[in-house]
Amino acid sequence: MDCKLSKDFPFEVEILNTKENPEIKDYLNGTTMTQELVWIVCNNSDYEKAKSTALSTRFPFLELSSMVRKVSCTGNGIEILKKLIVPLTIKQVEEMPSPRFIKSHLPLSLLPPSLLDKTKDVAVSYYYHDKLLNLTEPENDFKHYWKYFVSDNISFGPYFEHVLEAWKKRNHPNMLFLFYEEITKNLPRAIQRVANFFGKTLSDDQVDKLADHMDFDNFKKNKSVNLEYLKEIGIFRSDGAFIRKGENVFVTFVI
Repeated sequence: MDCKLSKDFPFEVEILNTKENPEIKDYLNGTTMTQELVWIVCNNSDYEKAKSTALSTRFPFLELSSMVRKVSCTGNGIEILKKLIVPLTIKQVEEMPSPRFIKSHLPLSLLPPSLLDKTKDVAVSYYYHDKLLNLTEPENDFKHYWKYFVSDNISFGPYFEHVLEAWKKRNHPNMLFLFYEEITKNLPRAIQRVANFFGKTLSDDQVDKLADHMDFDNFKKNKSVNLEYLKEIGIFRSDGAFIRKGENVFVTFVI
């Protein structure tokens, strides 16, 4: 896969500084669950809109259009692809209502200044993510992929430098480090952490409802987040799943 940024990309990122309180989401694992959690907390528990609006629309992927890859699709697939891979223009960013949400896998050094998971489990997630997108050869097993991971020869790498750069700013008031294990082991508490970070107050009933909405079995079936439609247009492999197991699996997986 060849990845490159447009000549205007640095300016497009810089323009994010011109509006107060931009919300830029940049997580390495548990991204989709965190996006859904944050959006619902910050949008007054609007489950109907969340259900009817694809997560990729609610969280435009900042650098997606700069990731160049040939995809063969016809019919309805072309229209889906046009909506999914659209450059996030300066005008669009400026016109986004607050709170605005932008997904990015860029390191902090490439994001505006105004703005961990267990490494082995992240590697498993990366492996399945890259298999789903055909970024690694089908015959390559995890042990083979692990060599690429530890040498930083993976998509959105280098992983270790990426995480350490953010970790150094973990105490910044505009930074929330949310571990995937927090979500899986104590979801209500994770919900409250996110709500507190954004200055939102949730009742016990609202927390319970959101926890049920985020329950992994329910989440996996949610068509607005599971990206199953990308199989239809050839971006995802038909035998994989974007949302898989939702558990820390490195030891049992390797064994």
